[in-house]
Amino acid sequence: MKRILGSVILLAPWITLVPSCGRLMAQQLPAPSTDGVTNVTHLPGADLGAKISTYVAARGPRGTIFIPEGSYTFSTPIDIVLSGPSTINIECASRGAILNYTGSGAAITITYRSSSLIAMSMENCSLDGSRAARGTDGILLKDTGGFNLFNVAVSNFPGDNVYGIGAIGTNFYGVSLSNAGGWNLRWAPDPVTGRSSNANHMFGGALVYGKAGNYWDAGTAAHDDQNNTLSGVTEEESWYIPQNIIEHTDNDVIQDGYEEYINMRGKQTSDLYGTIVGNYAGSGFGTNTTTMAHGFAFQDETTGTAVAARGYTSSALYLVNSVFASIRNVDDFGGPTYGISFYPGGKNLSTMTYNLGIAWLKGEYENPPASGMLYQTMGQPVATGQYQFSVDGPVFGELNASEYKVHGRPLSSANLSDGSSLTHFVGSLTTTANESDILRSGSVRAGAACQVEPQNDVAAGLAGVYVPLVANAGNVVVHHPATAGAVFSVFCQ
Repeated sequence: MKRILGSVILLAPWITLVPSCGRLMAQQLPAPSTDGVTNVTHLPGADLGAKISTYVAARGPRGTIFIPEGSYTFSTPIDIVLSGPSTINIECASRGAILNYTGSGAAITITYRSSSLIAMSMENCSLDGSRAARGTDGILLKDTGGFNLFNVAVSNFPGDNVYGIGAIGTNFYGVSLSNAGGWNLRWAPDPVTGRSSNANHMFGGALVYGKAGNYWDAGTAAHDDQNNTLSGVTEEESWYIPQNIIEHTDNDVIQDGYEEYINMRGKQTSDLYGTIVGNYAGSGFGTNTTTMAHGFAFQDETTGTAVAARGYTSSALYLVNSVFASIRNVDDFGGPTYGISFYPGGKNLSTMTYNLGIAWLKGEYENPPASGMLYQTMGQPVATGQYQFSVDGPVFGELNASEYKVHGRPLSSANLSDGSSLTHFVGSLTTTANESDILRSGSVRAGAACQVEPQNDVAAGLAGVYVPLVANAGNVVVHHPATAGAVFSVFCQ
């Protein structure tokens, strides 16, 4: 120890001796460890928000701020402004580290002042806004690039749980967003820079009970909002509101997930749409705009769309203005009026491709939509050329071509953009010991192309099964090895 002239003796870079009543008292400031981790409880001050904001402003955006398990109440927002490369990470010991925000303004605001991607992350924390001021958001991302959330729960904020303005390259992994007073997750353009939110992805996790809805991705007329995705996300709603709204976007994707409405109990008071595509009005219904959602994909989803009540209708998808939408392999186990609905007079101008697989029906033919229509529009007649469909199924279920309707009119080959016919289920066939069997169905035309799908192990084990073009209307001939007991479902165009 070396004495320095004056009143302070320096022992180490982070320890000082301060005179007190004639004695020297040790005061320890937060000392970074060799691995760059700083325990938030070692930072000066009482308010967690002030601690973190002050620390980052003083030390710069680098290293890890560690928050042990426990309950922390703070009213000062965590406000981090990044102007250059960042390695900063806020890491909680587990979701048992609960950060209770009681202030106004977003609980956490991350602002980037750079055109390049600047990495920052938050891990394992629980952020709660039950006692926050009216309209308060949980996490606000302003022109961020490369922000990541890992295993974070954000809940109960009066505004949006996570709100991204001009956010780019955000990734959420196993994140749970629930009970927002507004939207659980919202992407929007920056009104100042005009920059939209692009390439933001949520992998796994849940969006549950947002009072305005679960997910809203809003772009601009310039169509610079591109490639935002929900993948493997569970969504649940108990309000009579949409799960998702996709507008002014390009190539948005919702896939590999699960969507369900619960606690409906016959109290529906309006038409209910699971996902609204191309709705400029946001949370309102029925606005027709000239700026569309391009290339939206809804695929490999399991949905539970509620049965409509009191004369209203429900549908899993509601397309207002969409171009090149792709809906594939969706199983709705609920009871929607329509699988897909179109806005009256809407401008879905280009080909809608439905590669449905098991699609809006459960199993082979259980639980078709209540109307018997897989999709329909109450818009302008097909003759106007506004609605073009390409169906490259097969569609499983006991619906036939006359039950697929647009504007209440049956679809026919003339209505399909590629000139093909609708593939539909015509019946089941069990083979005999002969080398061919005939399925007789009044809905099969002469010249129809048919195919079979095995339905038991015997059928799955047969090779060389083929179906020639239908020679005589109503008779489908299935050729197969001389084996009895093979069960096939038959589909024809």
